[in-house]
Amino acid sequence: MSDLSEDETDPMHKRSRRHSSSTAATTTKSHGSGSSGGKRRGSMTSTTSEETEEDSFYREAYVSLLTALEADHPVEVIGLELNGLRMTADAPFTQVRHAASAAMMTRVEQILEDSNKPAGTTLTTIVDKLFTHLNILLKRMIFDMDDQVDFLLWLQKVVIKREKGGAMVQAAAFKMYNDDLITEDAVMKWWGSKESVGEGGDDMTKAEMVKVKEACKGFVDWLQEAEEEDSDEDEDDE
Repeated sequence: MSDLSEDETDPMHKRSRRHSSSTAATTTKSHGSGSSGGKRRGSMTSTTSEETEEDSFYREAYVSLLTALEADHPVEVIGLELNGLRMTADAPFTQVRHAASAAMMTRVEQILEDSNKPAGTTLTTIVDKLFTHLNILLKRMIFDMDDQVDFLLWLQKVVIKREKGGAMVQAAAFKMYNDDLITEDAVMKWWGSKESVGEGGDDMTKAEMVKVKEACKGFVDWLQEAEEEDSDEDEDDE
């Protein structure tokens, strides 16, 4: 592969906090939920004279990735196509993360709303499977803490119009943390950022951003409580 250089249960029950000394250690654009079963993805197939290069790349990358996810393409094939689009457009990685986060959250919503999904399918199981499938791809677009924060912000922004947007972001953040794609420091930096409360946007956007963010409070509280427990244990060992 080319280098890209509510659920009804709480997902945090699946794994305890990792100790440092052990192996246990977006956007205001909205998209139709769409599905490979005939629902629409949204009107993203035509280019207008007013479309910017950034918009054009986002549109093409979003449609390409979502179509590949619907067809269950191998991650290597998805990466090659996305990398080709990025190189052709000379797009910065934040735009890649934008398109990827939007396509992934759309795909999560598609599966969640599919009346023919397997029994026992939940938001957490959908996110776990999708993010596991795309783990290598994500590692090729997220390189440092700033990238991690950027991806969390895009996840937040692209779901503000979605009914279960907050739960989707929390499940995604926990999965990424569990898979070492994001760190606790990155989560806290995102949580405390002005962008996470929609600074610079209109009042409606701010309210929507805050709503999604607050839905992730359980995950952030869990991280903070686990950190406090680690500190207490360290003091006891001294």
